[in-house]
Amino acid sequence: MKHCCVPGCHNSSKNTTGIKFYRIPKDRAVRKRYVQLIRNDTIKLTSSNTRICSVHFAGGRKTEVSNTPTLFPWSSQPRHRKPPKPRTRTTSTTVSATTSFTTTPCVGGSSASTVGTQTENEAAIIDFLKHEVDRLTRELKECHGNITKLRSDNDQLQKENTLLRRQNCEMESNKFGITKFRDNDEAISFYTGFPDFDRFLISFEFFFNDSFSTQKLTPMDQFFMVMCRLRLGLFVKDLAERFDVSRSYISKTFEKWINTMFYDLKEIDIWPSRDTVNQFMPECFKAKYPSTRIIIDATEIQMETPSAPDMQSVTFSTYKSRNTVKALVGITPHGSVSFVSDLYTGSISDKELTYLSGLPSKLDKGDG
Repeated sequence: MKHCCVPGCHNSSKNTTGIKFYRIPKDRAVRKRYVQLIRNDTIKLTSSNTRICSVHFAGGRKTEVSNTPTLFPWSSQPRHRKPPKPRTRTTSTTVSATTSFTTTPCVGGSSASTVGTQTENEAAIIDFLKHEVDRLTRELKECHGNITKLRSDNDQLQKENTLLRRQNCEMESNKFGITKFRDNDEAISFYTGFPDFDRFLISFEFFFNDSFSTQKLTPMDQFFMVMCRLRLGLFVKDLAERFDVSRSYISKTFEKWINTMFYDLKEIDIWPSRDTVNQFMPECFKAKYPSTRIIIDATEIQMETPSAPDMQSVTFSTYKSRNTVKALVGITPHGSVSFVSDLYTGSISDKELTYLSGLPSKLDKGDG
């Protein structure tokens, strides 16, 4: 059996005929409007049995034009104006001659007393207003004095702020970092290896991404720190003192930048052609070793002792007497790095390392 959910409406499919029962629309905006109009706090919107009868729609049914209920027991009904009463025309107006006008005599002295009381009240009001004007005038003077003092304090604070900003700029310019050396090409070349600041900036923009933090050092100072370490081999403690940060921050920042640079540069082939090597070969090599293509060396890097016994065995270097990893590094006669192999365990021999590194496949006939 279907019931109407409007409070005060008792229509149902059992006791009423000739009307329809509609479900509450599923559209959120329309459903919200229905809830506001129906005014039923206990209505269950998700129930399929919740219906509203057609009596509450204009015209007695729901249409595309009239799709919102508007007729409810609490809706205001239009008031109909009562018809005016018939008017009777009067031909003449009579005034009784016997009408008498009486006046009440004033009690002696009452008017004078009233006037005196009004005068006293006016005097009290005037006196009160004078006191209020005096009080407000004093407060206004105090406000003017406070405003003058605040303006003076504000001017003094602005001067101090300007001085502190100037001192801060001077400190920043003297602080060890890229800002201090950006106009000094000789210093840029010494600390980073780049010939000038413009080349440094181009490289920085190539490697930089939004993942670099800016809490302690700016990303450009971070890159400058990394290049100082790569160029001069400065220790972590030295860099931490220079940049006024912790050693752990230097280590983590350096590692992040190195990984970024590796992924960006790993696809670049650093192996030079024979003509390039000959072009930049020093004269001493041209005279004695003209066929030299690469100068190689097996480099070992100490590592932590592995916990597994088999890994301890394969990483132990008899030459270094400790656990290491080993790589083959090669440079051209003029000193640029031209080959770096993958890392191998420290127990590998130099001959086997050279073969596994893939270097022989890069050499041409006659290379030395």
